[in-house]
Amino acid sequence: MQGTRVWIACSVPVAVLLSSVSRGADDYSPRALFEGGEWSLDARYRVETVDQDNALDSATASTLRTRGGFETNPSLMFGAKIEVEDVHAIGGQHYNSTTNHRTRYSVVPDPNATEVNQAYLSARGSGFAARIGRQAIVLDNSRYIGDAGFRQNQQTFDALTLQATTPTGSRFIYDYLWKIHRFFGDDHPLGELDLRSHLLNYSLGRLNGDRLTAYGYLVEFDAAPLKDSSTQTFGVSYDGSRDVSKRKVLYRAEYAHQADYADSARDVNAWYGNLELGLRFSSQWVATAGVEWLSGDGISSFQTPLGTLHKFNGFADIFAEATPAEGLQDRYLRLYVPIESTRFIVTVHDFRSDSTSRDYGSEVDAELNWRLTSSWLVGVKFADYNANGLAIDTRKAWLWVEADF
Repeated sequence: MQGTRVWIACSVPVAVLLSSVSRGADDYSPRALFEGGEWSLDARYRVETVDQDNALDSATASTLRTRGGFETNPSLMFGAKIEVEDVHAIGGQHYNSTTNHRTRYSVVPDPNATEVNQAYLSARGSGFAARIGRQAIVLDNSRYIGDAGFRQNQQTFDALTLQATTPTGSRFIYDYLWKIHRFFGDDHPLGELDLRSHLLNYSLGRLNGDRLTAYGYLVEFDAAPLKDSSTQTFGVSYDGSRDVSKRKVLYRAEYAHQADYADSARDVNAWYGNLELGLRFSSQWVATAGVEWLSGDGISSFQTPLGTLHKFNGFADIFAEATPAEGLQDRYLRLYVPIESTRFIVTVHDFRSDSTSRDYGSEVDAELNWRLTSSWLVGVKFADYNANGLAIDTRKAWLWVEADF
C-alpha cells in the first residue's frame, strides 16, 4: 500500500507536467517520441557449473536471458522507458535455482522468470535529472547499492531518483526506495521486498581527476523477517591516480560506519574499510593489492544486502549471502591484462575473520572476456574456494555468449 501511495503521489505531478508542455518547447507527439526513441535488445546464454565437497550433486545450469525495451526520445525534457526481461533454462534443470525444488543439486540462483524489469518516467534539464518507477540503480562501485548485473535476472528497485550535477563536476544523488526486486525472482519468498529507504550520495569535483565521495544510506526493511536487518550507514571514499614516468599509480581508500536503524531490534556498531593500491604499466597491464574489512563482534557484522555482492569477496559467493558474525578481512592481489580485444583478470584472495583473525580460507578467481565485435562478447570465468575454517571447498565455472543490439 505504501508503494502505491508513493507512486501516485509522484506520478501525478509528472504526468500533469507532461500533458502541459507546449509543442513550441518540445514535440511530444507519438511520431517524435518513437522516431527519436531508442529500442534495445540483448541476450546472454550461459552455462554455469558448481561442484562442492558435500552430499549435493554437482550442478550444471544452462540458461538464456533476453531483455528488450524502448526509451522515448532522450533529447526531450520528459520521457519514459519500458523494459521486459525473460530468463529460462535451456535443456534439463540439473541445478537448484532456489524456486525449482531441485534441492539435490547445488544452487545456481538463476530461476525461470518473465517480468517487467524497468518501467519509469523521467525528466531532465540542465544539470538535473529525475526518474520515478522501476529502475536499475548503481551507486559508486555498487558495494552498497547495485543491480547484481552478473546474475541473469537483474536486480531493480521501485524508486524515486533525483540527480544534480554542477559545471565543476560535483554530483548529488538522492534515492527513495520502496521496493527491491532481487535476482531470485518474484516467486522466491525473499525475491521481492518492501523498503522505506533513503540514499544520499555526494561526489566532489575539482580534484584533478580524483574523486571524493560522501554517502549516507538509511535502509529500512518493511517485512517482519528482515526488520532487524535495517541499518544506517555513513561513509566517505577517495579514489584517483597519479602519473609516474610512463606508469600510473592508482589508489583508493574508504571508511564507513554502520548502526541499527528504524525498528531493528539488533544492536549494530560495525565499520567498513577498504585500501587499494595499483600500478598501471605502459602496456595497460594493472597490478593491484588491496584489503577490505567488514567488522564483526561475533553477534552482528557489517552488511550490504542491496549491493552487487558477486563482485566482492570472491566469485564463489561464499560471503554473498551475509558477512559472518565474526566479520571478514579480504586480502587480495589482482592482475588485469588487456591484449587487443581480450581482457584477462586473475585474483587471489586470503579470507580471515575480523574479530579473531581466524583463517576462513582462500580463493583463486580467473576471468577472460573476448570482444568479438561491438555487439558480441564471449566470456569464461572460474572460481576455486579452498575452505579452512569456514564453509566448504567450492569450485564454480562459467561460459557465456552475450549479444547487444
